[in-house]
Amino acid sequence: MEIEKDIMNIDTIGMQKPDFEVTLLLDGIGIGSGNISHNDRIDVVATEKIKLVVDAISNGEILVPVDNYKDGTMLDDDGCGDGRVTLKVYQDQTIKKRSLNRAKVFGGGPTMAAASRIGLGKHDKKPLQEVFADSVSALKTAKIDFGGHTDNHSSEDKSGCGAIDNAPLIIQNIASNSEHIKATIQGLGIDTTGLDDAMANFQEYAELDLVRDSKYSGSAVMDTIIDSGKIVKELDGTHNEMFIILNMLKDQTVDQEIIRSLSGGEIQAFVVDVWRLASISDRLYSNKSDIYKNNAFLSKLIYTLGVAATLTKGDLPVYIIGPPTS
Repeated sequence: MEIEKDIMNIDTIGMQKPDFEVTLLLDGIGIGSGNISHNDRIDVVATEKIKLVVDAISNGEILVPVDNYKDGTMLDDDGCGDGRVTLKVYQDQTIKKRSLNRAKVFGGGPTMAAASRIGLGKHDKKPLQEVFADSVSALKTAKIDFGGHTDNHSSEDKSGCGAIDNAPLIIQNIASNSEHIKATIQGLGIDTTGLDDAMANFQEYAELDLVRDSKYSGSAVMDTIIDSGKIVKELDGTHNEMFIILNMLKDQTVDQEIIRSLSGGEIQAFVVDVWRLASISDRLYSNKSDIYKNNAFLSKLIYTLGVAATLTKGDLPVYIIGPPTS
């Protein structure tokens, strides 16, 4: 089934983009134990295609507003930043005809909510499976919508989302690379008050036997998301990500189809809407102090970099799209 793009009450043709600035933050995060690699792809992808994609990132061609519901309000859910093509979209066993532009965070909202529980030390020493379940419940209580993705070739105990399936390893990699991850976050130019505390809580959780020896199942986490009646996308094909894009512009996201189209499907990009991480933190902990909310936000960034360090070889260039600095 071919998935159509749908803009639902938004006419993006001729729409003026918000003021923005694109910066190449890093040539790579410098740590990585995964197989996804920019440098490996250079040998098989034409230089002209890579240039087309870099130009599209640099000039903001890839930037689009988050789509609307039929009533004109902006989509409140999120999906993962995986760069692969969407094969189908479904909700409550119903196949959707269209795929919308929605906010993107690694593993969707439940994964980021779980990351904040760990970084805040609010995991109650529970197994990771229960931390995810508690996080889904917390999102529902706070009336924060969310989503996720599977793929069409995962094994029985896997969901198809690397940020979910590899959660135990990601937490271990965060603990092993704590100083490097902290230095990378400090280079983003954001408020890092509480970063040391958040990292210490990740390290403490990583040392628990229940993390190392848990019978954790990514497919069980995804079943919880699906059973919650959320939008889930089934992705197709292999990982060909060559870039990581961090978007700071509120209510905007990246249309990854533009990158795939420009490269004939040979290049993909991971996308993280950083503003969505902050939004989830603010709403999930609305009755807490600004420092507490910022710690939750930083915890999500820590996990985001942990995902990159686990799935990639650490050589994907990292671009930031943000407001102009002058």
